[in-house]
Amino acid sequence: LGPGGGGHGGGHGPGGGHGGNVPTPCGGCALPAPHVDGAAPQPQGASRSGDDGGKIEATQATPEQRQAFCEARAKNGGIPRFGPVALNWPSACSGSPEPKQVAVRGSWDAWARDLYLEPGPGGSWRLLMVLPPGEYEFKFIVDGVWTTSDELERTKCSNRNNIVEANDMALAPTVPLALTAPGPDAAEEFAIVLVD
Repeated sequence: LGPGGGGHGGGHGPGGGHGGNVPTPCGGCALPAPHVDGAAPQPQGASRSGDDGGKIEATQATPEQRQAFCEARAKNGGIPRFGPVALNWPSACSGSPEPKQVAVRGSWDAWARDLYLEPGPGGSWRLLMVLPPGEYEFKFIVDGVWTTSDELERTKCSNRNNIVEANDMALAPTVPLALTAPGPDAAEEFAIVLVD
């Protein structure tokens, strides 16, 4: 499998992780963890502040909102779902050389290929992916050296891979169903990469 070895549940596709959803009483429907009132859910690692610079409080869904959520989920059944995953490599510490290239490789495609982060302002590197829901293991490759980020969760096994989780908040009506679930050959899995 590569550097991951699958040490934290394999991290493949739907149902492959802890799940960031909170069960609800409407029969199998899961309501996502509360998010900022009036705002779309943020990609992993994102934060949001109010216009005045203060934090915006998360709100709890009412029973009516939970029911409406479950009904909408049922009506959208069969449409592939994905979740945004934002990966960032911070700028170098003062006195350290800036990296010339940063990539990642992970369990989303069975460790098959490198995906390259793009340089951002201030020396950081970033990549936004959209993945099928689940938990994924990965490593950064910084100037050819395999490493992990101290800012992200890591596996407990000796490989010490970083872990990221994709939720299921985004509908993808134009993506064929055959591409969303892991097949017999895990290398058939894929990631949609977006650049902002």
